[in-house]
Amino acid sequence: QACRDVGRDPATLTVSVRLGLPARRPAPETAAELKALADLGVRHVVLEARPRGLDELAALYERFASEVRPRL
Repeated sequence: QACRDVGRDPATLTVSVRLGLPARRPAPETAAELKALADLGVRHVVLEARPRGLDELAALYERFASEVRPRL
């Protein structure tokens, strides 16, 4: 309705979500959640991690890239 009120096509919107990236969450579970979000129309995901340092941050995103992303 908000789009109609201002004359904007809802199809031009990008639906985004911020998703926590827990260090110990199984890759299949994370991939399933991302697929479910995509099915709901989410097209942009911001991955949020809470590392204790730069090494842990790099390890989290490396794990995501190698274990989760190929499942999508």
